[in-house]
Formats: sequence, C-alpha cells, structure tokens
Amino acid sequence: MTAVLDDGLPEASDNELRDAFRKMNAKFGKSQKAHRKQREKKVQSVVDGRSLRATGRTEQLNVNIRPELKLAIAEHVKAEGGKIVDWVERVFEEALGLRGN
Repeated sequence: MTAVLDDGLPEASDNELRDAFRKMNAKFGKSQKAHRKQREKKVQSVVDGRSLRATGRTEQLNVNIRPELKLAIAEHVKAEGGKIVDWVERVFEEALGLRGN
C-alpha cells in the first residue's frame, strides 16, 4: 500500500522509483555525455599515436566551414576515391607552393 504525503502525491517505494528510472532511461537512452565518451573511446581505440606518426600527421587543425561546402568536399573526395585528409593536405600544399603537382 502506498502512503499519501501532505502535498497529496503518493509516496513511492524504492522499487517504484527504480522502475520509473528504468522506463525513463529506456525512453531517452544514455545522456549526451555518455554518448560523447563512448564515441571518444571508439576513436581513441582506432587512432593512436603510432598510426599518426606513420603518416607524419602529428598536428591537428580545426576549422569551421559552411555545411554545403563540407558536403561538396565530401562528394568530391568520394568521387576521387580518397580521404578528406589527403585531399585537404594536397590542396593546402598546392596553394602554398609546397608541392610540385
């Protein structure tokens, strides 16, 4: 039997609360932080310092671009059959005169 509190709401037992949290977690899933941590862990397991040093890519460059430009770059690179990082390096090297192609 569930007791009623002064505010008129029933008092929930530990099992009822636990069941309510389970239902809520099933509906909403993991928190954004949990999803981010899981993605970071997956990336860390795939990319480590050895693979980056093997390609000579030890520095990181982050840029913000328009969504339509990102899509156009991705489609272009996919049509070439390469990787975005290779294409970006090549374009930068050509623009700076660091590559003879």
